[in-house]
Amino acid sequence: MKRMTAKEILAASFKELAQDKPINKITVQDIAGNCGYSPATFYRNFSDKFDLIAWDYATSCREIVNQSAAEGRSWQETVAEACRHFQANQDYMRNLLRNTSGRDSFVKYESAIDAELMSQAILRRTGETDFDEDLRRMATIYSYGTAQYTCEWLLSGCSLPADKVAELFIEALPEKVAAILCS
Repeated sequence: MKRMTAKEILAASFKELAQDKPINKITVQDIAGNCGYSPATFYRNFSDKFDLIAWDYATSCREIVNQSAAEGRSWQETVAEACRHFQANQDYMRNLLRNTSGRDSFVKYESAIDAELMSQAILRRTGETDFDEDLRRMATIYSYGTAQYTCEWLLSGCSLPADKVAELFIEALPEKVAAILCS
């Protein structure tokens, strides 16, 4: 059995608090106290709650991508799993987007993380150690668009099913990127 790290415990504490409280009202003291830690322990792991949010998002996305790669799933299946994850956590995500001053920051973090993960997937599929800068730029541009749409989708109450959103994300891939990831 894997033991949870302090970061994982703090993130779980934050998510638990966010079930009943607007995120902008949750303090570091609340997060630490909820799991029996001191604020000093929180600050040894994160600079602030926004750092925790970014870490949690990045960790969740990396886990989805890495598990998909390990299981040999397609890029389409990976994107669908990510959309299902967002839909399953839509209340938390809406709380995050509605009750922080950082929607733009969240989109920026989400875009950067998504572009990085997409770039890693491209490298894995091609077997290369580096690739054309235009492909990296396409992944970045695409990630900004999908991050923005993900926020709109979550705020709308996930008006489309996750699998339909994933299908649209795959159809919107730049042709050169799709040729690598979806072949």
